[in-house]
Amino acid sequence: IIKKVSSAGKPPELALTFSLVNAPRLGRGKKMDDTPYAWEAREFLRQGCIGKNIRFTVEFKDPNSGKCYGFVYLGKETVRLAVRVIQAGLAKVRAPKDGMKPRNKEHG
Repeated sequence: IIKKVSSAGKPPELALTFSLVNAPRLGRGKKMDDTPYAWEAREFLRQGCIGKNIRFTVEFKDPNSGKCYGFVYLGKETVRLAVRVIQAGLAKVRAPKDGMKPRNKEHG
């Protein structure tokens, strides 16, 4: 995710993982194969986002890994991008870990 428009060089980016979503993973390097539908899920997101304005919120940052989790919206839409991926059958909803309560109303 590009965080802001920059007139000088490459703008800063943020890697954001969808909160409470299990999605297929692309293989990294020669030792790991893609999980089924990983490429289709990637292309679904890429085609839906390239050249479009997005909004995002970081809901949680893992203090150990530094990984950010949150929500992404296309433009002024109110439906999360993760919901669109789930509706397309390319990802699944993941329940919060045992004992964890939703951190905000969007997890309701």
